[in-house]
Amino acid sequence: MAEEPSVNRKHWILRRPTWSDWGNPGGLLANRLPTLDGARGLAALLVFGRHFCTLTIPWTPDHGAVHHLFGLLDRGALGVDLLFLLSGYLIYGSLIENPQSFDRYLGRRLRRIYPTFITVFLVYLVLMWVFPERSKIPQPFWPTGAWYLLANLALLPGVIPIPPVMVVAWSLSYEWVSYLAWPVFIETLRLHSWQRLGRILLLAVATAAFLQWGASQPEQPLIKFSLLLAGGLLWEVSQSPMAPRLPGWGLIALLAVAPLSHWLLMTWEVRVVQRWILLCLFLLLYDLVKTPASLTGRLLSNRWLRHFGLVSYSFYLIHSLVLHAIFLVWNRWGGTDGSMFSLTSYVALMVGACLASLMAAQVLFSLVERPFSFPRREGATAPRENSTAVS
Repeated sequence: MAEEPSVNRKHWILRRPTWSDWGNPGGLLANRLPTLDGARGLAALLVFGRHFCTLTIPWTPDHGAVHHLFGLLDRGALGVDLLFLLSGYLIYGSLIENPQSFDRYLGRRLRRIYPTFITVFLVYLVLMWVFPERSKIPQPFWPTGAWYLLANLALLPGVIPIPPVMVVAWSLSYEWVSYLAWPVFIETLRLHSWQRLGRILLLAVATAAFLQWGASQPEQPLIKFSLLLAGGLLWEVSQSPMAPRLPGWGLIALLAVAPLSHWLLMTWEVRVVQRWILLCLFLLLYDLVKTPASLTGRLLSNRWLRHFGLVSYSFYLIHSLVLHAIFLVWNRWGGTDGSMFSLTSYVALMVGACLASLMAAQVLFSLVERPFSFPRREGATAPRENSTAVS
């Protein structure tokens, strides 16, 4: 897989420790691409905002500042698209750059996803046992309930029409399918022997076809795969020495994607919106990859955002559980009088919920994800492709 050069361990040990070193033994951040870690952290925050605003619907007024903030957070579903695009870029690029056996590749993918996923999955099962009225397991348990749990463990929700045990886990189904499909796609067509221009044209046509066909489907699963294909296209285009640098375009695209996609949704058909979103996110990542020192790259290379990106998979899996716990308490003691949020209370609850989710994610990362999903050998480096999509 695509990896960074070895870390200077002596330099890391001698420098002044910072808060981000907690749960980050061996200077893991030093092994990773700063701009892409920042993009991953941004995507996780966008998804958090989307889920937060969904839970606040009963207490959100239909006008005023809180209403406008709600509308902005509601665009957080773009974070899923950003992570799919980023995943396609990293996985495709690693397979094209470093051909490897399927067994080795699949083993790394399994280690990357499953230790953390199974840990949180077990937490959900315990909670459903403690609170049976909230259980999603169909009855009778054998065979219906057992099949349901096995299908969730196999990451099938999203691919087949069953509800996930973990609400956010549907996107992992698309990720897993793409992990299996990329090496088959590359080896079957022998893409390593193609010229770059040929691969660019193939990926461009495939992306356009998936966008065209996917827009007419009720659940639009092909749209998600078009983003993954576009990630491969992004890798090919950005690696070309003839590709121009577009510093600053990524920031413009980031600022434009949410409001213009909302406006387009009201005035044009869905497929126009989907293409606009893909174009904007493509430009954002292109800027980050091609010109990491641009204003966009500097903004997303912020240490706090990078650390958020480092623990984003743990955050993604655990934040929904934390949010539901917070709103269960709020619904019982704070939101029973039917009053609407003020801007101050809305922001305070959002920041508090985000910090609580981040703390839970940090614990999960330190105890499970870091020791089981990342290289443990002294001097080993962290893979670039350590991203997972969010919902």
